[in-house]
Amino acid sequence: MRFEVYCDESRPDLFFSEHPQARFLMIGSLWLPEELRCELKEKIKTIRKKHNTWGEIKWSKVSPSRVDFFGDLVDLFTSYGSDVRFRCIAVEHSQVDMALHEHDSELGFYKFYYQLIHHWILKSNEYQIFCDAKTNRDSKRLHTLQQCLCHLIKLQCSLRGKNSDTLSMKAANETVRRTFFHQRGRAG
Repeated sequence: MRFEVYCDESRPDLFFSEHPQARFLMIGSLWLPEELRCELKEKIKTIRKKHNTWGEIKWSKVSPSRVDFFGDLVDLFTSYGSDVRFRCIAVEHSQVDMALHEHDSELGFYKFYYQLIHHWILKSNEYQIFCDAKTNRDSKRLHTLQQCLCHLIKLQCSLRGKNSDTLSMKAANETVRRTFFHQRGRAG
């Protein structure tokens, strides 16, 4: 089965700021079968029109005037039962030991992304994973995340194209599975 996974984070400054404004970093993901994407997009568009709400959908925009809009979105996603799944991890800033991440906040951030994704990856499926655009100090962070996920499921990995962000994985039984990583928005 082919899945699309849309990832986003809230409060990534917890890893990069000496004086963070929040207690938790949240990294969330929405997992859906590829064939549901167009249907979901149309239904979201209908909800947007109904509530005259446009722009980025963010929980920080919840207000008394938008409660019905967000309620309709929650109802939409829950109406799909287990076909559309949400996974989120909360990382408490005060509990993170940066020594475990070589005192590299960016490395720590991507290790938590790994924790978010790897528990739900199955060898029998194909995935397209969309991460929020992020300018990284180390431009290979996304590629490293790909490699770690490949290693996890014991697949032989090879990149297609010199500067490709598409990772092709070939299983030992010669069944081809692919995981695609994309950054939404600007290149990072």
